[in-house]
Amino acid sequence: MKLKTFRTFLLVSGALVASTAATAASYSFDFMANNNSYQVSGILVTEDVLNALNGYNIVGISGTVTGSGGGVITSLVANPNSPNPVTQFGYIFDNNLFPSFAPQLSYPGVLFTTTSGNRWNLWGNSPQDYSLHSYAFSNGNPGSGTGGQEIHGTFTTTAVPEPESYAMMLAGLGLMGAIARRRKSRAV
Repeated sequence: MKLKTFRTFLLVSGALVASTAATAASYSFDFMANNNSYQVSGILVTEDVLNALNGYNIVGISGTVTGSGGGVITSLVANPNSPNPVTQFGYIFDNNLFPSFAPQLSYPGVLFTTTSGNRWNLWGNSPQDYSLHSYAFSNGNPGSGTGGQEIHGTFTTTAVPEPESYAMMLAGLGLMGAIARRRKSRAV
């Protein structure tokens, strides 16, 4: 009878893991300007399927911009031409992430807004050189901000494990515990 209960547990666990398949991936990121005037850090959320450009569409962003005119990142500016670049608000952007290539953000880069009301464009010029650009906006029109200057720096990302990975690890540990308990009870 115990074997039947154990098999049922395995089937239910397998069904739960299969039903929680990931539809997105998360990457923590950090940009530091060479002159230390700006730091941008947070999490990029991407689709889990390669797009036509062999990158991943960025579908969400969170974090902070530290420096003049910065603030908490409030939203990703949507790309209606995804995955190809689009020009809006004076910026060219594509919102694609290339985690296995360098630069990980292409020249058009990612466009997002902060609580200060600014739009920020972060993109890669080369594997070691990224740029951050912003204007302060008033009623949708560019005003002052970083003055249109490019602030160069480095950019790094690391994959953030999905909750499903933790669930699978816990299920495996539970299974190993159940097997060890069963063996112990047989030995006694």
